[in-house]
Amino acid sequence: MKKSLVLLLFLTPSLYAQNWNSIGMMKTNGYFTTATSGLPDKDQVEEEWANYKYGSINLTDGDIKTAWVEGEPDDGVGQSVYISIPNNCRTINIFNGYTKSKTLFAQNNRVKRLKLRCYLAINPEGYVTEIADAFLLAPYPQDFYLDLKDMDSLQTFAFPIFPEEIDIFKSQAKKEYLENYTEPIIQMAVIIQLEIKSVYKGTKYNDTCISEVFFSDIFITDSRQYKYDKVQNVYLDENYESRVLIDTQDQKGIVILEDPESVFQIIDVSGNNQWATIIRMPVDIGYGRAETEYLILNTKLGRVMNREIENVLGILMLDPLFITDKNGYTILEHSQGEIVLQ
Repeated sequence: MKKSLVLLLFLTPSLYAQNWNSIGMMKTNGYFTTATSGLPDKDQVEEEWANYKYGSINLTDGDIKTAWVEGEPDDGVGQSVYISIPNNCRTINIFNGYTKSKTLFAQNNRVKRLKLRCYLAINPEGYVTEIADAFLLAPYPQDFYLDLKDMDSLQTFAFPIFPEEIDIFKSQAKKEYLENYTEPIIQMAVIIQLEIKSVYKGTKYNDTCISEVFFSDIFITDSRQYKYDKVQNVYLDENYESRVLIDTQDQKGIVILEDPESVFQIIDVSGNNQWATIIRMPVDIGYGRAETEYLILNTKLGRVMNREIENVLGILMLDPLFITDKNGYTILEHSQGEIVLQ
């Protein structure tokens, strides 16, 4: 039988009496997260503060082989996760189910419908828990629903609230807080609550799982599709500039991009050799101006990723495109900002 793990709050008396809802959230991988329950890990050390095997921190760890698993004895309908969102959020991207393997995906429940509710979360001075930051929540006045397909791959949805509407909501909620509270604001975040409303049933377990949730500030590659590992070099064929090659630890000169009607130029390669920006130009330039196109190449997948990244961004990327490494992350700089590539 499953047991629930719930994060408890320790509230200051002056705030406990107020009408705003309260919640404790832990910041990991750059996001605040928590959940109403989580399947306990029988091997977890008692002193550990987080459930690394099945907890909500797995939703934002960039690894689709880990998952949040709700912790109720039934199918988890009514259970929720809470996740902070980035500024100017345009999309919400979900790897549904337990995507560590096709077997685990089929054996466990997958989400069929989610209710999405948005909040402004305010962390006042002195509002703390033993293990997390504690927030007061002001709800956005409208709820939304996401209907997920029963498929073992990325699903992308337009974020239902425009960034301009989020900004207005934040301003109004902050004003309301300042009119009713005296405690200084330490930090604020916009968070979403994703509540399970219905599920696709698993063949073996009654646990409902979500492997990853991310937004338009990051692109997470489906690592299960990797064709090549330990890429050591990315380069043009010196005898044929219509071909891009890679070297791996086990093989040299693997062709991952070829177009006889084009010539390529490598602009940037990430420090881990997983990503490269390529300029494509026609072989026959003629007398007019040559039309160039920037391509984003994932070397481990061995394919161009422009369309998939644009889908996650929720916008078209206009040339030029550049790759840089910042603080241990691979960053793609595009016409309207940047996105982390994983």
